[in-house]
Amino acid sequence: MHGNYQDPYPLTDAQLKVWYGHIFDQTKCSFNIGDLIELMQPIEVDVFERSLDQVVASSDSLRSVFFSDGESVFAALNPNVRARISTVVYNGASEAAFYQMMQRLMQEPFDLSKGPLFAFSYIVWDERRFLLHRYHHLISDGSSFSALIKRAFLIYDAEMGGERVYPVNEPPYRLVHEREAKYKNSPQYSKDQTYWSELARSLVGAGSPSELPLESFESVTAVIDTKTFKLLRNAARELDVSIPVLFTSISLIFCKKLLGVDLEVAIIALGGRSGDDKEVIGLFSRLVPVFPKLLDGWNVQQTTLHVAAILRKSLRHSRYQGPEVDRFVRSGSISSPTINYMKYDYGTAPMRAVRCLGFGPIRGFTINAYERTNLDQLVIELACDDRHGTVDWLNGTLHRFLNFVEIILDNVSQPIGSIELLEDQERHQILVEWNDTSHPVPEA
Repeated sequence: MHGNYQDPYPLTDAQLKVWYGHIFDQTKCSFNIGDLIELMQPIEVDVFERSLDQVVASSDSLRSVFFSDGESVFAALNPNVRARISTVVYNGASEAAFYQMMQRLMQEPFDLSKGPLFAFSYIVWDERRFLLHRYHHLISDGSSFSALIKRAFLIYDAEMGGERVYPVNEPPYRLVHEREAKYKNSPQYSKDQTYWSELARSLVGAGSPSELPLESFESVTAVIDTKTFKLLRNAARELDVSIPVLFTSISLIFCKKLLGVDLEVAIIALGGRSGDDKEVIGLFSRLVPVFPKLLDGWNVQQTTLHVAAILRKSLRHSRYQGPEVDRFVRSGSISSPTINYMKYDYGTAPMRAVRCLGFGPIRGFTINAYERTNLDQLVIELACDDRHGTVDWLNGTLHRFLNFVEIILDNVSQPIGSIELLEDQERHQILVEWNDTSHPVPEA
């Protein structure tokens, strides 16, 4: 027992990674995640606060706190955690100043041992209204926090209409941990561990873990135009693959062309929910290494089918998230990119636009795609840590990526080796100068 919190239980492997990452994070905000939602009209803040509070009361994860006894790390429920909305007014601020203020709010640290590990703010900026919702990654992933807002607006809409809707009754989060404990005692756990161990031994030098502290990073975003998003959907349908698989394939081709060499390993971020966890708010995302050997003579269709096959192979063993997997995830090399496709469903939330302000620490080079089903929109975000690029380079690379997606979708039968992106000097800068991450060793 810790303080007033009873019945502590151990963390999942995914939570343990975030816990230790947080402990070694000097800023204490690298694992803050969330969105800034621009609302189409003002809302009744007190009514929406009650709606959020009902969702929080029904979720174990949202009421969780975390602590260590010096040997192990535990989670427990804080029954006193409530949802509260702060109202913040920024009238007269410039656009640049406003978004800087929002970023500062997103970066405010959470106290893991006391909670709550979430915060909601209703933002008034002249005539515009926003909802800023942020969380520590220990209690939520992207799919979860959009589900939370979706549930809250269902309750809010019903109450504003004179009706009453009860939140989803989530199963206790302890059951998630019990399922993981059962998995760790199963033959499948041993098979999965063996698969990643043998892979790590066979790929000597690939994905060597970086012991550098979490880096600061830069990011840039753009919205895929409606025409291109439609082409992406149609191409996925014709190739009989999902949109995330096709996007992953295009992203891997782009990274290969960007670097001019085969990728060592790519990290694919996945939602990771099983049927039992579908309605549970929490941290379920997984980082799955894949080893793409893409041939220049292949066209987009052949490459996509290859990527789908290697993804399926890794997915069969993706529940295991032990140190053998972490070896590849923590490499932080520019030639080991992370591809992250997230689908957000905010339900009936009256939203005009959404901006992602926090998505966890960045090592190396990352391509994020955020599909907003409410807005029928796909947002592309490129990010890299401060060892590997600048904002100017990211802006140029984002422009190339958007053009590349259009070129690929315009002719899926063209060989991927026939598409050029960079001049030799630019490629040398990425591969040689920015990949030189050596640090002088201080004298004893």
